[in-house]
Amino acid sequence: MDRIKVLVVDDGAVARHGLVSILRSQSDIEAVGEAEDWAQALCQAEILRPTVMLVDARLADGESIRLLKDLIPNVKVLCLTVHSREIEPALHAGADAHLMKDSQRRELLEELRRLALGE
Repeated sequence: MDRIKVLVVDDGAVARHGLVSILRSQSDIEAVGEAEDWAQALCQAEILRPTVMLVDARLADGESIRLLKDLIPNVKVLCLTVHSREIEPALHAGADAHLMKDSQRRELLEELRRLALGE
């Protein structure tokens, strides 16, 4: 299987860089880019063609996810949430899966791999 290409979208620089660091430690995952907002994310997604986008749920509105999936129909969107109340809106907006931000590193990597396989 090809490496899983992940684009990280989070408006918090520390969180974004931490996620990229985790991804770069994996031989089967490639952090292809990072963005702090949807405008940057959509521009980068068009060029980089990620397998999965790892997105802060606060940034995941329905219109942005629809635009993304029109641009790259097969892309998967994994939303990271702080509060459980953010889960339903993220899924309703078109996210393929969610994970709490306090999840373990192992859980994040497993979910990225699961999504990349189309499960």
